[in-house]
Amino acid sequence: MTLAIIELNDSEIRLANGTDIVVRHPGYAVLKPDSIQTGENAFRIARSNPRATYNRYWSQLNQDVLTVPTPLARHNADLAYTQLLAIHEQAGKPEEVLFAVPGSYTREQLALLLGLVQACPFTAVGLVDTATASVSATAGAGSYSHLDIHLHNVIITTLEVTDKVLRTSVRNINQTGMVEIYDSCISFISGVFIDQSRFDPLRYAETEQDLYNQIPQCLHTMQTSDEVVLEVTFKNKRYQAKFFSESLLKELKKHYELVYTEIPALLTSLVSDRLHALPGFTASLNNAVALDEQSVFQGCIINLSNIRTDGPALNFITSLPATKIPVIYTKQNSQVTGQASKKLSVSPAATHVLIDNRAWPLGFGRIFLS
Repeated sequence: MTLAIIELNDSEIRLANGTDIVVRHPGYAVLKPDSIQTGENAFRIARSNPRATYNRYWSQLNQDVLTVPTPLARHNADLAYTQLLAIHEQAGKPEEVLFAVPGSYTREQLALLLGLVQACPFTAVGLVDTATASVSATAGAGSYSHLDIHLHNVIITTLEVTDKVLRTSVRNINQTGMVEIYDSCISFISGVFIDQSRFDPLRYAETEQDLYNQIPQCLHTMQTSDEVVLEVTFKNKRYQAKFFSESLLKELKKHYELVYTEIPALLTSLVSDRLHALPGFTASLNNAVALDEQSVFQGCIINLSNIRTDGPALNFITSLPATKIPVIYTKQNSQVTGQASKKLSVSPAATHVLIDNRAWPLGFGRIFLS
């Protein structure tokens, strides 16, 4: 049986084989009369199809009727189901899936998720809290806050690590997600276009979409460059906007402050790779460590026997044994902030065991040696 791990974070749903991420799907859906586009394809046409675009169906996983239902999708759960099928197909149709889910999910949402899976061509074999799995693979004894960002919210999870990792609280900060971050970027950058070229990219659907598609690379550029240059084309004419990274960073910090005020004092903050990728976010925190994107998958693999549940009723795991594995600390300088931030990444999982000069491959099952 082939097993895959899905991390349900709608800013980018990830499916991994082992620790290798093979599918990345943002939680976007564009609903047309005869088809449903999901993931990256939907993200890249979302601004040009605003009335047909949905991106809250994972954070609001329920059976509330859509504003414009069609025969293909009546409610949020239908969109989630469609995206699960697309991810499963793109991943090569694994037979079993273990889910790492956000701590903000209610019992009703977890039950609905499992109900959707029952209609899918694969079997769910485990449910684990994302923060718990991630911390189990990365942190030594102590008290921590785990920070992660989704499309419409930030989740702060506090955890205690002794000989086990125990989730102690979950805080859900709404209206501070990637959608709000992107909207602030769009608003600021469109103003720069107007000031510098007398062209408003938000006036036309195609140029608004073009600009929106460039935001991820813009944020990445801001991590290493003092200046950003963006360009859009309309009717064969090119328009350019040039601005200092620090000026946009001031706009983003308004969102960051909403998160900073909710972070428990005196705890080490373990920052997800998604939040760490936002320019200046981690550097403004005291005692913060950035996590590798593979940490949650590493935690799931190491603790597979503690997470896996046989039978249709799955336990939601919020406590796991602490795993003492080597970690690597590096320094990454940010030209935007002039400060350094630590990044923590887990060592790659062992793939073979060497016995009598023969390497035996490690899988998810047991190895019997005669």
